[in-house]
Amino acid sequence: MSKKTPRVSVLTPIYNTNPEHLRAMIESILNQTFTDFEFLILNDSPDNTEIEKIVLDYAKRDKRIKYSKNDKNMGISLARNKLLDMARGEYIAIMD
Repeated sequence: MSKKTPRVSVLTPIYNTNPEHLRAMIESILNQTFTDFEFLILNDSPDNTEIEKIVLDYAKRDKRIKYSKNDKNMGISLARNKLLDMARGEYIAIMD
């Protein structure tokens, strides 16, 4: 049985993001009235365990969130390209 393809893929690369700003951004996306989306968050600062914990906590509560992290910092362009490769949605929305 295959999963339903989301209408929109929201792509968010993060790098040492301020935890307060990260929480506000995640909540903003999750509180949209449009709900047919996947929310792909890629941690480009793999040694930052604080932001990883924050994202994973939200991912436990909302299955639309898909978290991944790079083994090393790639920079925003390569991180965004990696997210594009992961996206399954018909449309793409970038949230930096």
